[in-house]
Amino acid sequence: MLDRFPNWFLPFWRFYACISFAIFGLLAVYLGALPYAGFSLATFVFLLIAQLLIADISKKTVIQSVIAALIFSVGLNMLFAGVFNVFLPRGVLFAG
Repeated sequence: MLDRFPNWFLPFWRFYACISFAIFGLLAVYLGALPYAGFSLATFVFLLIAQLLIADISKKTVIQSVIAALIFSVGLNMLFAGVFNVFLPRGVLFAG
């Protein structure tokens, strides 16, 4: 089936397949860690690792990934708690 594609396509296909499986595995770890780490911490780590898997790793992309992961993890938690009055999981680590 893959013999229909040009030779230059195969390395790219394998690379993107590996990244897709890595993100799927990361999603499984994220869903398993969510009750223990809480929404904010688990989402921050998940988004940071996923963005660094997709993008090239340089100083600029690491800083952008940290900022984006921080905004989405903490921002969504504040949005749901403040506006919708729905509290996302805090996790065992942060249960006081």
